[in-house]
Amino acid sequence: MKKRQVLPLTEEILRLGVFRDSNIFLVDVGASGGIGHRWLNYGNELIAIGYEPDIAEVERCNKLSPSAKIRYVDAYVGSPFQSNLVAHSLVVPTGKDFTNFNNNINTYFRSSACYTARYNRKRNEAQNSNPPQMATRRVSLDTDLQDTPYPANFIKIDTDGYDYDVLLGARNLLSRNTLLGVEIECQFHGPVCTNSNIFSNIDLLLRENGFSLFDMDLKRYSRSTLPRSFLYRIAETTEGQLLWSQALYFRDYGDPDYEKKWSLEPTIKDVLKLATMLESYGLEDCASELFLKYRDKLEGTVDVEHCLNLLTPLMNYQKVTYREYVDTFEENPNVFLKPK
Repeated sequence: MKKRQVLPLTEEILRLGVFRDSNIFLVDVGASGGIGHRWLNYGNELIAIGYEPDIAEVERCNKLSPSAKIRYVDAYVGSPFQSNLVAHSLVVPTGKDFTNFNNNINTYFRSSACYTARYNRKRNEAQNSNPPQMATRRVSLDTDLQDTPYPANFIKIDTDGYDYDVLLGARNLLSRNTLLGVEIECQFHGPVCTNSNIFSNIDLLLRENGFSLFDMDLKRYSRSTLPRSFLYRIAETTEGQLLWSQALYFRDYGDPDYEKKWSLEPTIKDVLKLATMLESYGLEDCASELFLKYRDKLEGTVDVEHCLNLLTPLMNYQKVTYREYVDTFEENPNVFLKPK
């Protein structure tokens, strides 16, 4: 998922101290490797909890945590409504035969990445005979976070197979206006049923709660019968069938009718939190909508015109104001055509 290295709007909002008494609260499910660097840009205004079943990895992340406000917990996260919190995507409803339908696991087993993974696993097992110690505790986000002093603002889910189950255990969180975004792994193939871990179910649940799809990081996997070049690591390939993606959802406050559709009135801080998140994901155009729509509401807390200028990209390698940038587009949109 795209990440901006320079975040002038976020730096300005933090300089003004807008989030000082409310903080940004991130929930990271599948936090191996630690909280993503994009979130560390919030500095001391960030509160984060990372869930990870690998106990040694949790201990390592807690030792390296840059702040007491960022902590890691060894637990599996899922839904109390499902009997299997670990691999729910593999569960098929009783009495139904889905063997003739597409299955993400079977598709993956035919890929070049799976072939390589099996090769590397055998090599690693030969070198290290001690299996990792895994958590025994199983929680849902709704129950585990019900007593936190701050409401969750963003949930990132990366569980390699039971992401939808995590959402099912976070229905109360999803219904709260303070939850502004979700980043989640989505499988495109799997059992055809309402509780399988596939994109159609994930997308429907999020849209039912007022979230819109903003971005997708598509993952392709070539067949092992004719392998193609691996992209960044030994997994996804430059060509091949589309298997899954990282999907990014936000509340679309820029929609002129959002308040009417969802019977809510976002606070100034929620609008500004969302704007900084959009900037972090390279969606400055979507952030600009917020400042234009809520100009009257935001003036007095921030200088709206200055914020718009901070979001404006260079034009011909020159810094221009937001108004100059938009005027150029309105006078001659052909200027924005990509050179052949």
